[in-house]
Amino acid sequence: MKNFIHHYQSELRTFVWTLKHTDFEDGVENDIIKEVESYIRTNKFVTYLWLHTIYSNNQKDVDVLAGLLRIIGMTVENDDTDMLLTMVKAGLSDPHSQTQEAALMVIEQWRTLNCLAIIETAPTFTSSWIRDYAEQIKSELKKEILSC
Repeated sequence: MKNFIHHYQSELRTFVWTLKHTDFEDGVENDIIKEVESYIRTNKFVTYLWLHTIYSNNQKDVDVLAGLLRIIGMTVENDDTDMLLTMVKAGLSDPHSQTQEAALMVIEQWRTLNCLAIIETAPTFTSSWIRDYAEQIKSELKKEILSC
């Protein structure tokens, strides 16, 4: 495990730089997503811890936060979503619409009962279009999850 952590830490600066300079398209895989997928295949728990650490250490960098959220939405399997749900919750609480939108995209991708709970308990959104997007997702999730 120490070897994985050491390797990930050695890649940290390059990873964050790449993350800040990557254009994300909805639902489209890119090189940084593929990189995280390979890390998850190698050791998912260390990778999840590493992603949490990056999020924690870059709380003022909207590009890093939004990029990380987009990555976890594309790479984390449904069985593991609860391990990273706190990042999504934090993203909804961020004062920037870019981060809030990325967190909503994760919720829209994962579509779990816990995702519904965090969207229902989210604070006020930064803009009307983010609020509308959140309401749309919340409505869809209620229909899907609560009707079962």
